[in-house]
Amino acid sequence: MVKENTSKKLALGDAFLSVRGITKEFSTVRVLDQIDLDIKAGEVMGLIGENGAGKSTLIKIISGIYQPTAGSVYLNGEEVSIRNYAEAKALGISIVPQEFNLINTLTVYENIFLGNEVLLRSGLLDKGTMRRQSIEQLEQLKMSLNVNRLVGDLSVAEKQMVEISKALMLHARILIMDEPTTMLTGHEVETLFNLMRELKRQGVTIIFVSHKLKEVKAICDRVTVLRDGLLISVDPIEEVEEKDLARKMIGRDFTQVFPAKKIRDRDDIILEVKDFGVRNLIHDVSFSLRRGEILGFAGLVGAGRTELFEAIMGLRRVEGGTIAIDGEEVKIRHPRDAVNLGMGYISEDRQGKGIVANFDVPKNITLITLSDYKKRLLIDFKKEERRAEEFRKTFRIVAA
Repeated sequence: MVKENTSKKLALGDAFLSVRGITKEFSTVRVLDQIDLDIKAGEVMGLIGENGAGKSTLIKIISGIYQPTAGSVYLNGEEVSIRNYAEAKALGISIVPQEFNLINTLTVYENIFLGNEVLLRSGLLDKGTMRRQSIEQLEQLKMSLNVNRLVGDLSVAEKQMVEISKALMLHARILIMDEPTTMLTGHEVETLFNLMRELKRQGVTIIFVSHKLKEVKAICDRVTVLRDGLLISVDPIEEVEEKDLARKMIGRDFTQVFPAKKIRDRDDIILEVKDFGVRNLIHDVSFSLRRGEILGFAGLVGAGRTELFEAIMGLRRVEGGTIAIDGEEVKIRHPRDAVNLGMGYISEDRQGKGIVANFDVPKNITLITLSDYKKRLLIDFKKEERRAEEFRKTFRIVAA
């Protein structure tokens, strides 16, 4: 909403969205410190920084999800108070979240209109109109997606497209995209970028949050760098190279992007998969992994990459094939078997399958090894917290 005292204005030139002195603290942790930023109407503004830099906090303040500890937000020079996401949407601000806000038991079109349903005079849902407009929206995205499918049956990339369609259906003037390309293929990324260029031509302002510097260079007009809650720079995209942005993000020069590769012993195979199969999904897949090696798997959405490794980890029923670790054949019937063999799995769906959202950070870190902290029939919470703190420091986890 616009504040009642409309005399408070800024002379912002051609800035459409501005923040002044935005500060955010969680308890004693200051995650944003006096951020001043102007974004022009119809531009694509990149927002980059390491994990914990404050990117997500800033966009959550702009979209009303968080309230700032100090500072103000302005639209067209007018100070606005955005107390929740509903008020942000009413002002034309929509967010495409990094973690999905979809209901798996509803259809694609029902999710696209979630919270914005079209009603008949009788008060019932106008499903025909919702279906038709959803199809039109997806066609603009060049996505072939059956709007009658349940969202729970979609791939991660398809769910991402539903999120984008849902935001665009609100006719947003400001569209905040939080890591929107994380799970998209190259073709899908280019489709998204073409849509962003069209939205830009229509005057929509876009905030593009990403870790992918090549994509930032490809689509953004300017780029803002945050580091440790501070605004480091705002640059026209043509004036900075990827290495400049990386240096600003981490606060030091890159001397080596990747360490020199070591020549691995051909016989030092730690994992070997032969003739592996999952019914109707994967057939006769074989590969080997050497100790200390990084092995990449590529393929289009639906090719079976995720399903292959879910099966190896005991999350799916295997139709055939063998798995050997250090030359010995093993049976993995349950994820616990894989964990006991020294295997780990990081899901592509971090919120849905990677964490327990209502547990705190230490409990999520130690959850898989909870038996290590048993003290008779109870949990040794001090030991658990010490171990979690070690991991937090090692991986530089910033938590409120």
